[in-house]
Amino acid sequence: MTFAISKVALALALAPLAYGQATTWVVDDSGGAGVNFTDIGAAIAAASPGDRVLVRDGTYAAFTLDKGLFVLGTGLVQTGNVTVAGVPQGSVAALANLRTRQISVTACGGPVLFDSILATTTPSAIINSAQYHLAVVTASLDVRFQRCELIAPAMGLANWSGAAGLVVSGSRVELSSSRVQGGNGGKVPGSGCWEGNFGGHGLSVQNFGRVHAARSSALGGNGSNGTNLCGMEGGDGGHGARIDATSSCVIAGISTDSFRGGLAGAPDLGQGLLSDGSGVYVAFGGELRHSGVTIVAGDPSSPDISGAATLAVPADPTLEFLGVPQAGNAVQFVTHAQPGFVLRLQQGHVPLVVDDEVVEIERLNNRIRIHPLGLIPNTGSLALDLTVPAFAPPGWLRIFQGYEIDGAANALVQRTNSAFTLVR
Repeated sequence: MTFAISKVALALALAPLAYGQATTWVVDDSGGAGVNFTDIGAAIAAASPGDRVLVRDGTYAAFTLDKGLFVLGTGLVQTGNVTVAGVPQGSVAALANLRTRQISVTACGGPVLFDSILATTTPSAIINSAQYHLAVVTASLDVRFQRCELIAPAMGLANWSGAAGLVVSGSRVELSSSRVQGGNGGKVPGSGCWEGNFGGHGLSVQNFGRVHAARSSALGGNGSNGTNLCGMEGGDGGHGARIDATSSCVIAGISTDSFRGGLAGAPDLGQGLLSDGSGVYVAFGGELRHSGVTIVAGDPSSPDISGAATLAVPADPTLEFLGVPQAGNAVQFVTHAQPGFVLRLQQGHVPLVVDDEVVEIERLNNRIRIHPLGLIPNTGSLALDLTVPAFAPPGWLRIFQGYEIDGAANALVQRTNSAFTLVR
């Protein structure tokens, strides 16, 4: 049960912000009146930083976003691979409401936001791609996935290990109300002797990467079968999440959110201690902080968490965004937090990552408004209903973050993940 504070008449901000000379470009693969381009890549090339690219129903080629633009699907939009590269500091790139195949984010100094993205593809596309995994974020300072699904394919009869759902390398990534899934390992068709191939990890964090997963799930892929008569073992199951040395992960949510390892293929000849994927595998030197989420191995005989981990007490709070962010629509922000503490929501319009070393979770926005919501009830959930202003243009962005306060001590206990409205 969620306790709601109804503020339907309250707009998300007191007044509209100036958008300067921002231009809105319309893309429709069918052409027609009012259409500027039939291809997303052509619109990006013509646009200037700060512009909006509205994409109507249709099927579009792969594209690269290399500047601070908002690419917003306004119907059922299917695209080829999406690459976001070199977005500079001081710019914000955002993509919303797209179905795509693979995602690559690399060398972005400015924030990159994804909202309501479904990414999945075929085994042949994975094998023939320059990027083996489903989604990869490399050397980027601030990447946020909200309400996204990143699902690597099962490799079937292809003789390849499963791809990871999401690889984070040398980057900070936030997963909010999202799901990532590694692909099942493939197997060799026909006769002969072969070992099974590994399942892909749902989430892989490496090279000083940092991930904050809130109200999200990660599933490791299953390993494929080996040849029993030849004494060839099945492939290992992928981990729900693997955290390498130097990297860290914060996982927070409720019991219906899960990090689950994949199953090993048959036969299991006992050659490895971790043939079934762990819910979370933490390499020596890696860091895991977790609370609330169900973390389980693919098989009860394997460890749910392998390696060092810290259980957050009290459990870390989380924030989820509900609703369709369109002008005039009602939306809702639901915070799940410790009863008895005091909650406030900070609203901003600029995504930031500021580590003030006060609590584990960084400050993730600027402050243009505070919503004091009061005491968190015994249900552990508190909701705020708001209305997107009727004047909000496409790309109108607001970012929220919850602050959990010990009222008696007047001290910050913890922050939530961020949640954002991106009008389309």
